[in-house]
Amino acid sequence: MVAKEQEFELELAWCISQLEVSVNDKRVSKKQNEENARIARQLASPKTPFPRKRQLMRSTFGDYRAKMKSHPLPELSRPSVCKKQEPDGMFYKVSGSKTHEGGTTDSPNDPFKFQFNIES
Repeated sequence: MVAKEQEFELELAWCISQLEVSVNDKRVSKKQNEENARIARQLASPKTPFPRKRQLMRSTFGDYRAKMKSHPLPELSRPSVCKKQEPDGMFYKVSGSKTHEGGTTDSPNDPFKFQFNIES
């Protein structure tokens, strides 16, 4: 199963790199450049479902596997799509942090009390 996932990641990287090359090509029309950029964003997005990515790759390139064999990617120019991405929204809680006034927070054994400065 891992080999198929790696193979798909390579195919995906190849398709994205081909789209990026065509976006930078001055001979392609502005409308086609925008379309290629949109497809590249969809392919690179982790939110796009797997079947949709396959469909986009097939409709854009036709038999992309045969084209990959005739025009392989150089090892150094592969996009970072092949790497695992970290999930967004990671939150770390720090205990014993400082308060806004610069003092430290109470220890867990102390009872809770409000620290309002009320001037009469």
